[in-house]
Amino acid sequence: MWCHFLLALPVLGLTLFGILPVQYALPAYLALNLPALGIYYLITRALHAPVQAGVESLIHAEGDVVAVYPGNALANCLVRCQGEAWTAYALDPVAVGTRVRIVGFEGTRPTVVAAEGLARPSRRSCNLMRS
Repeated sequence: MWCHFLLALPVLGLTLFGILPVQYALPAYLALNLPALGIYYLITRALHAPVQAGVESLIHAEGDVVAVYPGNALANCLVRCQGEAWTAYALDPVAVGTRVRIVGFEGTRPTVVAAEGLARPSRRSCNLMRS
């Protein structure tokens, strides 16, 4: 509720120019609008932030192979990534414990490749299930 008031301050503050002389109205107008400018900045930053949910957020995420299903052409491994288990299709040969990176999706099934030679785990890296 109050956020609407803060976002309307630039328009509401214009009434100061009808009541006060310009030399007093201008500093008061600027001081009243600083909170609105801060909120506008936060809104703009949030709108340009990367996707945080859905399959789009999993592209380039890393995980570990938990199980391998030999002979299954549609889904040949189970990958643990960001706390979830995904039945995935691996483009490279993988074994249990192999570090993989999600490169795409076919429907709801991720496509993964082996992520060899990683210097350090990334911020979006995933760990094996703990028993």
